[in-house]
Amino acid sequence: MIKRESGRLGRWAMGCLGWRLEQRTEPRNQTAHRLAAIVVGVVIALIAVQLAIGDEDAFNRIYRGTIGSKRGWSNILDLAAPLVLTGLAAAVALKLRRWNVGVEGQFFMGAFAGVAIAFQLESMSGAPLLALMFAGAALCGAAWIAVPAIARAYLNVNEILTTLMLNFVAILFLAYIATGPWRNPQSQGSILATRDIPEQARLPGVEVAAVEFSSGLLLGIAVAMVLWLVFRSTTFGYMVRTVGGSEQAGSYAGINVRLLSVAVLLLSGGVAGVAGVAHMTGGDTNAYATSLSNNTGYLGIAVAVLAGGSFPVVVFMAGVIGAIISAGSALRLLDVGSELGSFGLTGFILLMAAIGEGLANYRLRRERPERETLPPGDQASPAAAAGGAGGSRGT
Repeated sequence: MIKRESGRLGRWAMGCLGWRLEQRTEPRNQTAHRLAAIVVGVVIALIAVQLAIGDEDAFNRIYRGTIGSKRGWSNILDLAAPLVLTGLAAAVALKLRRWNVGVEGQFFMGAFAGVAIAFQLESMSGAPLLALMFAGAALCGAAWIAVPAIARAYLNVNEILTTLMLNFVAILFLAYIATGPWRNPQSQGSILATRDIPEQARLPGVEVAAVEFSSGLLLGIAVAMVLWLVFRSTTFGYMVRTVGGSEQAGSYAGINVRLLSVAVLLLSGGVAGVAGVAHMTGGDTNAYATSLSNNTGYLGIAVAVLAGGSFPVVVFMAGVIGAIISAGSALRLLDVGSELGSFGLTGFILLMAAIGEGLANYRLRRERPERETLPPGDQASPAAAAGGAGGSRGT
């Protein structure tokens, strides 16, 4: 009710000013609008930071901390690596107009499956052990979203609520495991963690032109390519495109919409599970710990939305978000609070990206005032009007 009244008030205000908001018949390039809005947001944010800090060297420090040095590039790529896979997980669900808000929970459960297999099979060599860890992570991530997927398909229960609530269950499950038999005695403070996984269960790092980054990034790019081919060139992808465009049209075409919905959400959860084990085996945190994710799942949803659900664009947008987060970390070195550096900058730029997407779909149009016209019976010819005027003067 409040939302409806506020919408009416906004339309009334624009109407009084002579402007009207209308939807474009053919939306413009949304990705280009998002990127342009992000660039504008970055420029505005940097100017605001410069004015607030008053440090003449602020731009140079941020530049050196991001794209201006090899270490900065390493930080960006390391931050982007898990976001590629979590963004792909959310993008898979978006193909069918489903919202997998539980990427964070599936991320942690995938890491749990990986660490469980690693501890139980410590004597196994590296490649077979890693293969089992990744397979188990995919299955565990898919299992974690199975109940919301079935509830959405057969009971029409909103998947946003069910997947979101399971995120908190996954965190509590991590706390139980990390304080149990796998507990790391050296873990202190609010960080709960198991002991580290064996050396043979870790992915090797990658170095290109003296820039080091996690091999999980290469895995994410490979998964993006596979998903792009599957959704573009297979019968499964055709069914997803048809039902994503219209569920009614999919039903008329003979597609089992409910079964397809479950399959897509299971695939989304599986990719999120792979993201968890990839980050644990290839990142800095080689244990099942609360520090494994810094809102990685939620940021992956933002990456997927900014990419418009496109798998290749997800890879690029993950790099953009990684650069923004790296810039926020650089701001903390300039005595800027962590809230402003990490959350303020990222939130403002994401807001600008949302505005850019809105401009791609809507436009403001100025309404010209119409001239008032008399009804046909009340209109008089110019000659009659002149005669009437003369007659009145004569009397």
